[in-house]
Amino acid sequence: MMTACFDASGHECDQRFLVVAGFVSSADDWIDFDRLWRHRLAQDGLSYFHMHDFAQNVGQFLKGWREDESRRRKLLGDLMDIIQSHTYRKFACTVENQFLSDNVKPEIIRNYHLKSYVLAARDCAARVREWSRSFGAKEVPALVFEYGDLYQTLLTKRLVADQFAPPLFKFKKDRVDEDRTIVLGFTPLQAADFFAYEAFIAAKKRNDDRWGMQQFELKPGPMGIYLPDDLRDLEMMLESPNLATASYQEFNPASGPRPLLS
Repeated sequence: MMTACFDASGHECDQRFLVVAGFVSSADDWIDFDRLWRHRLAQDGLSYFHMHDFAQNVGQFLKGWREDESRRRKLLGDLMDIIQSHTYRKFACTVENQFLSDNVKPEIIRNYHLKSYVLAARDCAARVREWSRSFGAKEVPALVFEYGDLYQTLLTKRLVADQFAPPLFKFKKDRVDEDRTIVLGFTPLQAADFFAYEAFIAAKKRNDDRWGMQQFELKPGPMGIYLPDDLRDLEMMLESPNLATASYQEFNPASGPRPLLS
């Protein structure tokens, strides 16, 4: 049994780009990942890892981190090693928000729930399915997304229409429930957060000069970005009379976004 987990970086309302990115691995490897990830964070007194907080020196990284470059490098290096040794493949998709509204008809966006988040997440799901079919897997890995992002209801509708199992939405860090029960977070989402942040920065800068992105590029797997021509091609495909109006389940990811850093 395999599971793919994804997180988003950027927002549709106030950011130029939105990225969905993550990894696939087996249940056993994710269990071992969780153990090692939590242990490494505990060594620095951290209860979870959030790349934005780390980069901005806020939250748990407010004190004792900004001026300690060796400590920062050590943490990122150790977390990267855990990711690289426990995941099989990476997936990422970037959408430039204005391009979507400028290049796809409103009725297509409405009929196919094509918000930037939905399009990026759906592309990652399609590539997971394509990868699993490449080695004869009978089932598509379970799809897990961080709980709380906008348009998750629309994403569920889109994936179910395209004959995926309904996605799961989980918290990426531990929390206390209303009855004071501790609910453990799904730590693989913290790895996806790390990757999504780096892919978002790479899209903004249009280069991969950051150490983190260079390391993630070593992991096999697609990283795509929808540019205007790609979105117009998608629109033409969705308007094709040969396509069932309720679904585009046979959409070929290879005809979707181009490589992120081409």
